[in-house]
Amino acid sequence: MLAGIDGQPATAAAARHVVSRLFRADFVPAMPSDDQVSFVRSLYELYSAVPDLRVEAPGVDLDEFLPGRDARWFAYLDDAEEFYQKGPAFSGRTITYAMAGQLLLRLHRTSALLRASLTNTIPSMLARWAGSSGA
Repeated sequence: MLAGIDGQPATAAAARHVVSRLFRADFVPAMPSDDQVSFVRSLYELYSAVPDLRVEAPGVDLDEFLPGRDARWFAYLDDAEEFYQKGPAFSGRTITYAMAGQLLLRLHRTSALLRASLTNTIPSMLARWAGSSGA
């Protein structure tokens, strides 16, 4: 499945577009398509890390090296790779599901406590309000 996504013509076209903007025109045809894709994937990894490096690298902006349309395509490829290679959990482990189960259990308990609290609190508040408004 991942090979089919990576192998789409849009991948090579986006890579060629980025590479042709960064290298001399006579170099681009000499660079194999797979190398172009690999280069742009590496550039995208750096591009996607920049927002998290605001303290370490303030003012760094890689938008001029990776145009929005191409960045969105490589983001799509990165998401596909993350999903198909790593999936929703680690291979052979269910820690993600176990964590989600615990969160769901806590949410259920909290909502039950909140419902019970509101069920007991609102009538007593109304009774107090009704009693104080008549005085």
